[in-house]
Amino acid sequence: MKKPKPYGFVPFNDRVEREQIVGREELRADRCHGKLSIVITALTPLLVATGRLERVGDKLVKGLTMRNGVPVIAGSTLKGMSRAHAEAMSYSCNLYGRVNYGKLAEVNKYPCNDQVKIPSNVRACVACRVYGYTMKQKQNVAKGLVDFTDFALEGEVGQFVTVSKIPSLYAPLRDAKALHYYQNDEDYLQKKMYRHGKPQTHTGAEYQVVEAGAVFSGDLTFQNLTRDELALLVLSLGAAQGERKFQCKLGYAKPAFFGSVQIEVKEVVPYARPFLSNVRSFSKEDLFSWAESYGQDEFLREQIRRVVDHYQYDRDKHNEWNRDRTGMKSY
Repeated sequence: MKKPKPYGFVPFNDRVEREQIVGREELRADRCHGKLSIVITALTPLLVATGRLERVGDKLVKGLTMRNGVPVIAGSTLKGMSRAHAEAMSYSCNLYGRVNYGKLAEVNKYPCNDQVKIPSNVRACVACRVYGYTMKQKQNVAKGLVDFTDFALEGEVGQFVTVSKIPSLYAPLRDAKALHYYQNDEDYLQKKMYRHGKPQTHTGAEYQVVEAGAVFSGDLTFQNLTRDELALLVLSLGAAQGERKFQCKLGYAKPAFFGSVQIEVKEVVPYARPFLSNVRSFSKEDLFSWAESYGQDEFLREQIRRVVDHYQYDRDKHNEWNRDRTGMKSY
């Protein structure tokens, strides 16, 4: 039986819902503010590369991202992954819309921007409100409502860092001839997402990697999120509980089945009393309850189901590349 490709697709949403943006200038009493302490456990070897060469023994290999000699997952890496999932599970604009690439529902062809004369009238989709977006008129960036620290490896570095071969990988196809790979039966574009599987290490260049079982920890802070926005944030990390929990993909070599991780919320610290007065408090149990009930209409429930079903590590962890007629592995 032919093995599945190391990626799959989820449809784009068929509409975009925009609301007035809320900044960071004042913490509103009707919204949520706080910090999530996050742990990331590597289920397969994980590679967050710098492109620099490092000496390991008597050879040079491509190195990991380090801070003070400790491997880290950059906060921007986690934020980008979280946003991609949030876009799929909400009525948000999307990356393909920003480059106007291929066929999208008419309402989803244009990104959020600030091309209005009165700043208080700026409206944006939930992904742009939470994560930020590029403001075309002012040529700068509208800051979002969440911040991710870098996530540092726990424990002894030498216990988890090793060298592995990474096969040659192909850049995603973006030209017109490749559009049919991304389209559904109605010729609309879909969002590409990588699958879990068994890391392919049979050939290729050597890289430093962090081995399976390694744990990274860091924080996520947020201000002025609604309950639904906070629920979407937890969902986007695969950190919900029960039927909505899933395992994410991070870093380089995802087509070769590297970078499978489980993300969990270790601690919730609301910025309420005694830190601030007249601001709502909440618990970890509240977050999980909101994530469970998020998405009341049929389309969003189905989108969440598609994303969760795509990212099931235990089901797919034995996936491997196909072999061609000559016996070579490839995808």
